[in-house]
Amino acid sequence: MVPQQTPPDDQAQPRTFHFSDKLENHLRRVDDPGLRWCQRRVESRLRYWLALALTAITTVEAGVLFTFVLCGAGFCRQACVWNMHLLVLSLVSQVPKRFIWRSRPHVQQRAVPLRRDRTSSFPSRGVTCAWVYPVALIRAFRCTQPATHMSRTQSFFLSCVFVGSATLLTLATAWARVFLGVHFPTDTIAGFLQGLLILALVPRQYDAFCPQMRSIWVALRNTPKSLDGLRFVGMTAVGAQLLLIAELPRLQLWGKASFVFGAEWSMIALGVSGLRFRPFRLSWEVRLLGALISAVYGAATLFTAAFFISEQQRHQRSPKRHHQSQRWLAIPHLAIFLSVYGAGVLFFWIAPKVLSKFESFVG
Repeated sequence: MVPQQTPPDDQAQPRTFHFSDKLENHLRRVDDPGLRWCQRRVESRLRYWLALALTAITTVEAGVLFTFVLCGAGFCRQACVWNMHLLVLSLVSQVPKRFIWRSRPHVQQRAVPLRRDRTSSFPSRGVTCAWVYPVALIRAFRCTQPATHMSRTQSFFLSCVFVGSATLLTLATAWARVFLGVHFPTDTIAGFLQGLLILALVPRQYDAFCPQMRSIWVALRNTPKSLDGLRFVGMTAVGAQLLLIAELPRLQLWGKASFVFGAEWSMIALGVSGLRFRPFRLSWEVRLLGALISAVYGAATLFTAAFFISEQQRHQRSPKRHHQSQRWLAIPHLAIFLSVYGAGVLFFWIAPKVLSKFESFVG
């Protein structure tokens, strides 16, 4: 019999379903053989670091960072389509994570604890990201640059390559999460099915969400009564309301919601308001330089926000949380959201103009 497991105190939030002993024992016929197979040679440092690398590139934070990289490389419309997939993934994947509790394999003492995650095991969001990310990438480039000159055979071959890459990445990530002892094999299967659901929920009317990019100065000069600014303010308010819903005291959907939604919503607000620059041609050297700079900028923004969130959570768990020297850590999540949101708006708005100027200088 599997002992009854309960969430730790800092995770004790209202949930609608707990995996029972009976259900855990029923899933043993799949989970235990999979755990034994994936955790062979757990002493291998190469396998351990490979599993960590696969985990790192299939996090939501990595997806947010890639939005900065795409925009910094001059692929602004592609970044918008990518960001739509990321937003749906962030919203949908958190619902089962928050309202379904299943203890991690290492908590149940059924796996070697190479990592000690404290959240629910079901489902595996890493596997979900591993399946969604490659498909979202090919969707982003195919919808913004239609391959009308390609034959059906070439188009089919390209699709097979990306689907095959997504399949390999999904299988590798599933192995990595089980190898680290933080997921059961059935969690990875549920993560894959969740990825299929997310891809089905993303709207295909990309042009409605990613309008033709234009400069705010062109819009204001040609259309003095433009509502771009009003729509921008409205979308900012919607993003703040979304965060407030996620941070309701009796809901507490996601501790990372403040900086993840802040980065995602900055591009959404710019896209819906029309405060964008027209697409332009860039050399690969300029795109590469822009991608590297934007990766550093995005990583610094996300790391700083994540640091404040983690320190705030540790501060709240500390018995000395009312100490005067720790009060500066009690930063509201709305302030973190607005900070990351502002940093994202500044970057997504200025980066294309900087790239065009730099291209003119290099040329």
